[in-house]
Amino acid sequence: MLVTPDCHPYFNSMSNTTRKSTRQLLKTIKTFTGLRVHSISGVYYASLKRNGKRIERSLQTRDRKFAERKLREMRGDFETLDPSSGQTTIQQVLEKFKATLLTKAPKTKATILGALKRFETSWPNGLFQRARDVKSSDLDVWISSNLGDLKPRSFNRYVDILSAAFKFAVMDGVIARNPFESVANRRKKLDSIVRRRPTNDQFEKILFDIRSQRFNSHAKESADFLEFLGRAGVGQAEAASLNWPQVDLEKNEILFKRVKTGKTYSVPIFDDLLPLINRLRSEATDLNGRVFKISDAKKALNHACLRMGFPKPPFTQRSLRSMRIIQWLTDFKVSPKLVAKWQGHNDGGVLIMNTYSEAVANSDKDAELATIKNINLQITSSLHKADKIGVKDKLLPKKVIKL
Repeated sequence: MLVTPDCHPYFNSMSNTTRKSTRQLLKTIKTFTGLRVHSISGVYYASLKRNGKRIERSLQTRDRKFAERKLREMRGDFETLDPSSGQTTIQQVLEKFKATLLTKAPKTKATILGALKRFETSWPNGLFQRARDVKSSDLDVWISSNLGDLKPRSFNRYVDILSAAFKFAVMDGVIARNPFESVANRRKKLDSIVRRRPTNDQFEKILFDIRSQRFNSHAKESADFLEFLGRAGVGQAEAASLNWPQVDLEKNEILFKRVKTGKTYSVPIFDDLLPLINRLRSEATDLNGRVFKISDAKKALNHACLRMGFPKPPFTQRSLRSMRIIQWLTDFKVSPKLVAKWQGHNDGGVLIMNTYSEAVANSDKDAELATIKNINLQITSSLHKADKIGVKDKLLPKKVIKL
């Protein structure tokens, strides 16, 4: 803040009894309402009235044009700020934000609390600092020194959490603007994700390897779980929550509820999946209970990939679903729209086409080649018929499309 130093000649020439207050030294700028200037230091001040009370606040500049801009912004802030929240501290803002986390999932809540704790234990100005005094530049310095070691996804997640806490303060009228909106180091560019998918041969070898682990009491359950993911083309969460009443052998389909969106959808029971379903059903003791005894086979899959020497990173349970989707698109020529339906998507295949664009492109190219081949066959057939009835060569097509 720009202030008039005590060593200024004005103070040295006056006794304490005659020294004027800052308000008394402010001169009104008649051409700009609410703008005043200190008669000695030349610093501009905002003079605003709220609830019958006049408030003078330094604009911390001697530049007239800049002072006018800051005054316009300050007027907008005064309209949104709650006068009773002027002394609200960072700690109070964070505690109120934590009270909104009761409905969050345990894992999500733990992530948010972890981000807040890191901020609380390392914020250099202390948690008793007024929320309105937090500057974007201070946040920039803190982010660089305390979050710089995080990977891009974690970094962005932590910044988003802290930004949400201050956004909550904006909603309450504690601050006029979220200081995180002006932070320069707000985002890190995400690394490209390498998603490897097993071939059908690798998939069968993985299942055989897991089932051959005699000293693993969950080997059979893990292999059955992974086989279901790969042959039904569903996610781990959907398979884990599957109950026997959802398996309809008469309609030859399985009804799922997508955990992420809550949407219900069905997947056909294909011929390579039916033997597994029949065996699990014959072994089940409760046909109203869960299909699988386990909810996750991640460790079994990781260890199988390591034992078989597959390149890192190892395949994931999501890789098995991707493998099946690729098979549907390329080997069985299933349309992206139908694949989207089997995945519980509502976008008519847009997400499938974007995620598996290479497979869709190859499938489209195969379809194009097949169409060209069919056209050529029809042209050749018509040429033979024309030869038989004596049509002259000049009336026939001169060129034929070749593959």
